[in-house]
Amino acid sequence: MTVMDARAADSAFGAALAGRGFGVGGSGAPKPPAPPEPRPLREGSIELGRMSNGDVVGLDLGKLIEGRLLIQGNSGAGKSMLLRRIFEQAFGRVQQLLVDPDGEFSTLAEKLDVAVLSAADVLRVGGALVRVPSARASV
Repeated sequence: MTVMDARAADSAFGAALAGRGFGVGGSGAPKPPAPPEPRPLREGSIELGRMSNGDVVGLDLGKLIEGRLLIQGNSGAGKSMLLRRIFEQAFGRVQQLLVDPDGEFSTLAEKLDVAVLSAADVLRVGGALVRVPSARASV
């Protein structure tokens, strides 16, 4: 078989598979199905972020107000970032007061015009702050 014969054979083979193969004019592998639409945020919830599939991660504000919330994690896990996000998203929907003994959230007072009480503010009005000892013991 000569080079010309090989090209002719390749062309004839491609024509025979028109639209069915991976070659020129072929459709290739089947296209993956379109991803489902992300789930919307439920009524009365605040948005905390999004999952890798695009679904919204929310927190029901009504349930939060009626109950309690514990944010727990190791140092650097994002506890303060989560609390900041909750405050930002709930702004204008509920009254907020943030007691901030370490001054971590002082920019929230500027950005959102919320009441942020520092340790000095609490002491100035006659309150006493409860401090957790830095040395913690397991029970």
